[in-house]
Amino acid sequence: GMKDGQVDIIVLGERTLFCLTPSNGQLRMQRRLDYHASTMCLYRRPAAPMAGGGKVGAECHNMILASYEKQLQIFSESTLIWSAQVPTPPIGMEVGKFGDTDGLIVTLDDDGVLAVNYLGTDPPTSAVVSSDRTEVNYEEIDEEHRRLLNIIRESQQDRSADPWDRVELRVSCPKVLDRPETNPVAVNDAAELAESSGTGLVLHGTTPAEGFVCVTVRIFVSYAGQGALSNVQVTLNLPDSVVTRETSFNISSLKGQTSTPMVIPVQLYVSPTMLPSTLSASAICVYSTESGEPRTVTAGINLPLSFVCKLTSPQPRHKQSAYKLTLDTNKKPLQLVPLFEDMFSQFANEEEANAVTGATANSVLCLQYWCRDIATGLPVDCSILVSKNTGRYRIQSTSLSALCLVAGELTRRLKAWFKKELEDGGGDGEALVVSCSDEIPFQDYFAVIDQHFALREQLVEANTALNDRAHQLRVIEKRMLVRFKDRNPSPLNQLDMLMEDTYTQVMDIGGTVEQLQHHLRAAANDLSCTTRLILLLIQLRPDIRLGDEDAAMLAHFLSPIVVDNESQGWEETTDAALTHLLKTSLAKTAKDSVIVHQPLVMPKDTSRLKKHIQVCHSSNVALTCRHHSARRSQPGSPAQLMMYLSDVPLISM
Repeated sequence: GMKDGQVDIIVLGERTLFCLTPSNGQLRMQRRLDYHASTMCLYRRPAAPMAGGGKVGAECHNMILASYEKQLQIFSESTLIWSAQVPTPPIGMEVGKFGDTDGLIVTLDDDGVLAVNYLGTDPPTSAVVSSDRTEVNYEEIDEEHRRLLNIIRESQQDRSADPWDRVELRVSCPKVLDRPETNPVAVNDAAELAESSGTGLVLHGTTPAEGFVCVTVRIFVSYAGQGALSNVQVTLNLPDSVVTRETSFNISSLKGQTSTPMVIPVQLYVSPTMLPSTLSASAICVYSTESGEPRTVTAGINLPLSFVCKLTSPQPRHKQSAYKLTLDTNKKPLQLVPLFEDMFSQFANEEEANAVTGATANSVLCLQYWCRDIATGLPVDCSILVSKNTGRYRIQSTSLSALCLVAGELTRRLKAWFKKELEDGGGDGEALVVSCSDEIPFQDYFAVIDQHFALREQLVEANTALNDRAHQLRVIEKRMLVRFKDRNPSPLNQLDMLMEDTYTQVMDIGGTVEQLQHHLRAAANDLSCTTRLILLLIQLRPDIRLGDEDAAMLAHFLSPIVVDNESQGWEETTDAALTHLLKTSLAKTAKDSVIVHQPLVMPKDTSRLKKHIQVCHSSNVALTCRHHSARRSQPGSPAQLMMYLSDVPLISM
């Protein structure tokens, strides 16, 4: 504060504040600001009144600083005594008196908006006195508690109701492939997409002129509220084996209460280098309501089986297949032709289908994927054999990861077939039970994990070597530049040869890194397929018998989604999840339940992860998953809280 008779010069910069004496210009005070200042002003602060009518102290000036962050800061000397926020950044500011009210701050912004602001409120005239003598009425407390519980139950029952201003998202996916596009423009567009993807696209014939394997998915978006929504974002979450031009679409304006929804057609292609791990995809719509409340809507997509494979004649090599599994059911065996009726749409007539699948198609079917085995170069395929007398289905292939999709699809189709039969009143009245008593191939699964982990280690070593050679190349380049700039340069002493050799090493190691990244993506896809197969076999174990909800809960710990980056990979994240499971639900004693949080770093080997997978695979898995599922129905449990939060619209902080 400036006292009476004292004169100072205040200089305000963008991020600095100086106080100078007018006599000799000496620096009296300086302050570095953490923000961009826009303007300042001084106002007189009167002395404080005394009870007898006098005043304490002398009048002085306080200073108000304004910033482009819409902040006002009031200083007394160099001490910050108050801070407030204004609607707009002020460029002009004064303190004045309006009527009987003093201390009003008048601000003016660069758009010419004038605002009068008042700091704080009038102090209360009387103090609040709490009465400690009131006795506690426990009956009223119990009644209020019951009333609040009823309100909570009603709100939880009503939360499933859709809001009136919701966005409806629906996805239509055909069960068969599109007719091949032979239009030159469409063929050229697909060829450019195949070249840009780096993996290519599956051809419908032998040449690109015959078209590509494609399926068109249509996304329907409509708004049930009034008015219109702006900047509605629709995103597709597709498997790694699916290729498309765009996965994100922006709707600038979506009108409400229209009978015709907006349709977004998306053409999906399949990669010939990636084995499909799942046929499930999803569409996610993100939007904000008229009140500014962010929300999300999700719709599932089931891709057709004919999109990733085709029917072919049974292969003789399948008689010596290394990988086999048997599904047992409590029903009579079904014929495979009506069960996989959509797969026969690839043939023009019945004669062509019989020529390919043979006369035993009802008992033996061979599904051939579009990709080929890297080791043998042969197409990857999988066969299904049906027992004539009992409801047993044999699935066999030369590749372990190839069993995943066919086994899951066969199980899904059997459940859908007998569920419809039960709803129509047919059959024996019993629900279908699918089980698999075969030993789970953990050793083969661990070999896939070791292969994936070994490629990660090789990629880390290659990146380290590339970093060292790049650093060496930069040092040599600096020395070469110094020699060239020198008027009397010294001899190079074969420095140019060293630079050329280092550059060659950088290029070679860079090519090795790209090749390892390609192999790592393929290994990650194999790991994803094999993990889904292991989860399915655990679910179908007769001594475990997990439901769909419990199996989804288990997949959260042993995740089939393989994501590798520089900071962390699948091995350490999965091991951390299984460790948490062993320390919580599967803990035998209180000593085993002690959790020590450790950073997620790349382990030295996979022995600890393999041990945790084997320990978790037991009959306790069923009890654990059912325990987690049961906690969803308990009021106040973390699972119920997460389920409740998933229904609440997304709010950005």
